Amino acid sequence: TGIDTTEQWWNQKNALTAADPITLTPAQTRTNINGTIHPIGTDPDSGRSVSGVVSLPAGAPLEWLGAVRVSAQPVSGSGYQSVSVDPVTGAYSFTDLAPGLYRIQFSVNPFWNGAGYTKPNLVGEYYGDTADWNSATVLDVSAASTSGIDAQLATGRTIRGHVTLPEGADPASLSAISVNASAMTGGSGNTQVDPATGDYEITGLPSGVYQVQFNVGTYWDGAASVKPNLVSEYYDNAADWNTATPVDVSTEDRSGIDATLQPGRSITGTVTLPAGAPAEWLRSVSVSASAANGSMIGSIGATPDPETGNYTITGLAPGSYQVAFRVMTSMPGVELPNLVDEYYDNAYTPSTAKPVDVTGADKTGIDAMLESGRSISGTITLPADAPAEWMQAVGVSVMTPSGEYLGYGYNAKTDPTTGAYTLSRLPAGDFIVQFSASGYSDGTSWASTDIASEYYDDA
Repeated sequence: TGIDTTEQWWNQKNALTAADPITLTPAQTRTNINGTIHPIGTDPDSGRSVSGVVSLPAGAPLEWLGAVRVSAQPVSGSGYQSVSVDPVTGAYSFTDLAPGLYRIQFSVNPFWNGAGYTKPNLVGEYYGDTADWNSATVLDVSAASTSGIDAQLATGRTIRGHVTLPEGADPASLSAISVNASAMTGGSGNTQVDPATGDYEITGLPSGVYQVQFNVGTYWDGAASVKPNLVSEYYDNAADWNTATPVDVSTEDRSGIDATLQPGRSITGTVTLPAGAPAEWLRSVSVSASAANGSMIGSIGATPDPETGNYTITGLAPGSYQVAFRVMTSMPGVELPNLVDEYYDNAYTPSTAKPVDVTGADKTGIDAMLESGRSISGTITLPADAPAEWMQAVGVSVMTPSGEYLGYGYNAKTDPTTGAYTLSRLPAGDFIVQFSASGYSDGTSWASTDIASEYYDDA
């Protein structure tokens, strides 16, 4: 008949993320890689169960249960799990949770209704009837399993409206427009604009006050991805979160939250590599424009043509921008080019960048001649009585003599075995080097060190 058992990883670990690796050298055989599988409820170190029932609001279609998923999220460490609810009864069960503390989340997702994907107008929540992780009731299954962890989902609020394109814009541009509603309390929802009508509707929102953003992305025209030259904005005709008009759905749904998008400005130029640099390094370079006065959240970017180095940034609101040329340091499987990040015009920090003003017109010729980087290397030594694993928490960073950081990618982790480090892609000049320690994972939880930060040389 089978036995209801817990899943276990070697060396009595309850999750893949916590499992101990087994290292094999060529032609080596390891023995005694044993495991003991326990029927649920008989092993004091594994196999906790959590169960409950999810209920829909009165009058809600039963098929909405197919959109509900329940997750058990550890307060610390690993072991995240999620399950679907029974589409008829709303029941759910976790049967192999590791002993510990959990937050239980009931989330609402799009589901297939036979003709397309739809998202029910339901508000997701955490156990304890809250939409916020921090205020959720923490469930303790350290000593025993538990049941009756139920949720009564509520009907959500709705924000709807219409997006209008500027005169002469390609109607296909509506396919690139998404609308996002986000609240200071953490609630959010989003949707795509109907490409035929320009209408949109965001459902499933918790009661509250929201900032609504109309974001210009890309769409597929059948041959390539296209980004319309339109300016993203917040309701009502605002450039950023701070100046947006709040939309209050505390007591009722809201309609008529409309937007008429404006044509964007553009910045174009050419990125050139140092003499002798491999041509493929261009594929790792990105260009971005950020508002020089900080009035807009985030930035707009572009990737240079890998053959010519030409780039064009579109969708900019009239104003002044800092243009940055950066190496993408997180591209997997790609050699990190030894190139120095810079700002226009030949500057290495935001405070020394030359603004590019597109208030009156587009700008061309915003070029960059990238240069090869210098490096700083050395070795970190821990105190004599410090645990060796503390080395994985030690990092190295650089700043200018005036205390300004260069930006992303200008830090290094130490080799956890030797303590060696290398800071690369530095421009020629003088730098202050800082050595500091943060937390690290000890395999089961987040641990801290007792190491004092310092600067070179012993300062």
